[in-house]
Amino acid sequence: MFNQHVLYVTINKDHITIDNFDANKQQVITGTFSNARLAIAHFQTCEAKLKDAISQVQTKSLLQTLTLVMHQQALNDGGLCEIEERILLELGLGAGASKVFIWQGQPLTSELIAQKVYEKGQS
Repeated sequence: MFNQHVLYVTINKDHITIDNFDANKQQVITGTFSNARLAIAHFQTCEAKLKDAISQVQTKSLLQTLTLVMHQQALNDGGLCEIEERILLELGLGAGASKVFIWQGQPLTSELIAQKVYEKGQS
């Protein structure tokens, strides 16, 4: 009944990119929300910017749910710890997603997003 709308969010130090591959839209967020240890150190600042950026790339429909695929590409040596995963999960939910997937692996393409490889786990 509900159509799933998927956005791919890549997170680097003080830089986030949101890709809507279906609509061929992209939004970039820059600012000071990272520190030397965490890609998302200033949660509320980042959440507000992410919510605003999503509204710029999201196609709106009443029968549509938002799914975010969060991919932290910086400060992730050895993988993400539980706290970092929780930060990404809460960030996505706070920005309006009904589902959030944490992706750790190679960058995803529009084809891989369409195949929903993020639901199957890491590559």
